[in-house]
Formats: sequence, C-alpha cells, structure tokens
Amino acid sequence: MTESVNPHVQALQASTILVFHPGSRNLRFGRASDAQPETIIHAIARRRNHGQSGTSCSKNIHHDSLIPLGARKIISKFPPEVESARLQLCHTLQTSLKTDGSPRYATPSQQIAAYNKRSKIEIISEDIPARKDFNGRSFVVGDDVFDVDSNEFNIHFPWRRGQPNIHEGIGGSISSVFTDLEVIWSSCIAEKLDIPIKDLKHYKAVVIVPVMFDRVHAREMLNLVLNRLGFGMAFLLQDHVSATFGCGLAAATVVDVGDQKISVSCVEDGISFPQSRIELKYGGGDLTLALWNLLSQCAVPFNIDLTCPWDVNFLAAMKEKFCHFDLNRCGPEEQTILWNKPGDIVKSYNILLGDELLVVPLSFFNPDLLKGSVSSHSVVVTQRAFTQTHLSDDPFDAVFISETSRRGLKEAEGDVEDDFIDENKDHENSIEKTNKIDTDQLLGIEQAILQSIESCSFNEELKRRMYSSVLIVGGGFKFKGLGPWLQNKISMNTPRIFKTDPQEVITQPKDGDSALTCWKGAAILSCLETAHELWIKQSEWITCGSRVLRERSLSGLL
Repeated sequence: MTESVNPHVQALQASTILVFHPGSRNLRFGRASDAQPETIIHAIARRRNHGQSGTSCSKNIHHDSLIPLGARKIISKFPPEVESARLQLCHTLQTSLKTDGSPRYATPSQQIAAYNKRSKIEIISEDIPARKDFNGRSFVVGDDVFDVDSNEFNIHFPWRRGQPNIHEGIGGSISSVFTDLEVIWSSCIAEKLDIPIKDLKHYKAVVIVPVMFDRVHAREMLNLVLNRLGFGMAFLLQDHVSATFGCGLAAATVVDVGDQKISVSCVEDGISFPQSRIELKYGGGDLTLALWNLLSQCAVPFNIDLTCPWDVNFLAAMKEKFCHFDLNRCGPEEQTILWNKPGDIVKSYNILLGDELLVVPLSFFNPDLLKGSVSSHSVVVTQRAFTQTHLSDDPFDAVFISETSRRGLKEAEGDVEDDFIDENKDHENSIEKTNKIDTDQLLGIEQAILQSIESCSFNEELKRRMYSSVLIVGGGFKFKGLGPWLQNKISMNTPRIFKTDPQEVITQPKDGDSALTCWKGAAILSCLETAHELWIKQSEWITCGSRVLRERSLSGLL
C-alpha cells in the first residue's frame, strides 16, 4: 500500500494539493501536507429577501435542520413497534450481568423523570452572550451558521444522506445545491487556507465521495472543482478506498458511519467490490434524535428546537460525551449540563440519566428503535451494477450503448419511436431492480457487515481476510466500548470456517480519530506515483467530459 517517494518532491506536491471530504454534517478540507484538516459545519445561511412591507413572506423561508426531520416532530409517545423494541432491550439489559458476574440494575425512567422535574437550575451568568454581527453580509458559511438570526437568514445544508441535498423547496435544485457548495468551498479556500481563488489553476483537488455516489452528481462535482472553482487538475476518490490508505490496510471490510448514513463494502488493493456495497439510510444524527426522544421521557428541564442547528449540535455533544457501551455502568448517573446558547442566559442543569445512555448507541444494532425518527422510506441499497442514471456525453455508458443499439434495430425494422420509448422504460426499470432493495426492515450494522461479505463470491482465503479485518471510520460511531461490543457481535455470526484469531475490529486508526481517516488516506494517495494516472486536467474535462471520468476513476466509481 506504500510507495517510496522523494520527501522533498512529496512535500512540494502535497502543498499544492487540496483534499475535500464533504459530508452531511461536516466539511473537512486542507492541503495534503497538513497534519490534519480544517473541519467546519457544512452549511450556508443566506439572507432572506424581504417584501415591500419589510417582512419575510412564508414562501421565502427555508430552514434545513442539522439532522433531517422531514415532517416528523418530537415524539411525545413512541409508536407501538418502537416502544416494544425499547422495552425488550431494557429487559435484556436488566437481566444482563456485569463483567464481575454481579447483576445489573436499572432505575425506571419514571423515577428519573420525577427527579429531573424537581432539579434546580443554576444561573451562571445573566449577561446574555451577544450574537455575532452579520450586518451587510448576504451569506454566512460554516460554524457561523450557529449564530445567525433565523428570522433574517435561510439555512441550507447542501449534503443529505450521503448525496447532494436535492429537494423541491427553496434552494433545492441541483444548480442551487452546487452553487451553495461553490460558495462554501471557495470561502474556505480563501479564508481558512489563505489561497486566492484566481490562483487555483496552479493547484490540484481531490474530492472524497461516498462509495455509492450518483454518477450524475459525480459529473457535477468535477464541473464544480475544474470549471467553476478553476483547479488545474482533480480526481474523485471513494471514501472506502481512501480509508484503507489512511490505515495502511491492503484488505478490509470498511464501515463508514456518518451523521446520516452508514455504508459498508469489501476493499482489496484499492478496489471496492461493487457487489459488496451496502448503504443504510441512517447514521449518528438519527441517534442524536433518538437521544432527545429518550431524554424527553426523562423530563429533562431544557427545551430543544430540533430545527435550530445550535440546539442539535448541543444534543450531539451530549451524545458523544455521555453515551457508551459499558454494561458495568448502571443505575442513575448525575450529570451537569452547561447551557450557553447565543441570545440566552448561561445556566447549568443537574440531571439524572440512566440506561438511556446505553440504549441510544445500541440502536445501531437494534434499528427498530429508530423507526420513530428515521423516515419510513429509509432503505437498504446495494449497488450490484451501474446506477440507472446515465450520462449522455459518455459514449461508453452502458445505458447509452443499449439505447443506441436498440434505436438502430428499431429504425432498421421501421418501428415507431413510441415503441423505443416504452422499451427504454422497461430497460430502466430492470436496471433499477438490480440496484435497490427497498425494505421496511432496517438492517443493524453487524447484519450489514455480514451481508456485505457474504454477497461476494470470494475464495475462502479472501473471505476469511474480510471477516478478520473490519475497519470502522467516520464520526457517527465514536462511543466508549464500541470495539469489543462490535467484535463480539461479528464473531457470534461469523461462520466457523472463516473464523480467525484474532478477529480484529479497528475503531481507532493510527491517527486516533476515525473521523479523519478518509481525509488522511486521500492526502496520502494523492502524493503517490500511482496517482499520476488519476489526475484529470481541466482541458481534458472540457474536451472529453464524463468519458475521462470513467477512464480515470479508481475502484470503478462509474
């Protein structure tokens, strides 16, 4: 996985290569020579247009939440199937044993709620923190979005569930979304990296994309970096492939747990096997929402607005700080919560929390607990062939070849155009059936790992390697005790013939932060000699279009 490179040449190359890792929650970016990337909230707030009366029309208002809520609001009462799953899990935890063999005990949520209702609020400071002044600013990007006045700005998150956030509302067209990406990225380049946009023709760009990225969006992404931002060269790299480079692994089952999706695939020597790719349409953000639903049952004294980015970020910080996989922790735990929201007085809450802190991360293994927050159209998607969308400017596109060959036959036989259109529709439907498995039954994360490995017709040795090396990356699954818990789950379900000793689950790569693994892997790969074959020049993109993307893509991106 490594190559010898002259350190002076590598340093020079790395300083002129910018690596971008866009996500539903965060954008990570920086020079390939940087020890670690800059990380900001991947959002933009645009000042709202006011009517003649000086007030905003409701039709002009749009607020993307930090986590996708759809039409769902806070759940005051769990749906029956969710409540049944929660009670069953709580019973299992109550009958479990600690590591020393003693029984666990749990305090009912009603008792915890009674305590929290009587909890006192300590005023730390009555001086209300002032909001940042954005007068004269038409837009605000990154973490400053937390401080904008929601009455003055529309908030847009251009990435959702691992794909560009295309929707029917304001700013939801594909052109608007990529314009938002252009503004956010160019602002980061100029302000954070201190690189004038006019000089980007002397720089190269690497963009990390999800392993199941849509082909049309891949084309738009290269248009963004090569034509609109003006980089001299660029290439796209799948997140699972870059993860293996970031950890120095030749082969692994890669599990990328993001804020809004989980993806799994088997990777060997820089190739992600298409038949092994699985995507679950839930992630760390859905656990944040699940935490709030459980906290509401415990009568916590603070109020949360799920449409407010600051409030959701506050909940996410609570989740990362307090949630765990430790069976030895049981009973009520007193926690101190500091509330320092802009525009509000600073105060402190003392509250009790119980097994809710264990139930939340266990939702990844019991996804029925998420049905109250994950929308009903969440599906498991397996990419077994090319996606159903096709690129008209790529003469090697499978659908393009199929359509043109059919058209030639129809014209030779004197058939009418309507017959061709109907047959083309049937062709699109047949491709879609091989690509998607829509199901109301959400897979748990360990089930997705096993299904990904078993979907490949590997020889016994390679399948054994995939079972023996599972790599967890992304920022959505960083809980204490995760490694042993997941390792035990996988070991229990691994066929005996493929069991190895040790069966390794890597949750903390070399850099110690799984959220940065993909970015670091892309930075490493971009400086290797093998990367020379991947770079796409701006002139080549203008001349050849999507065809050159297919020819230069590592691991069969298209």
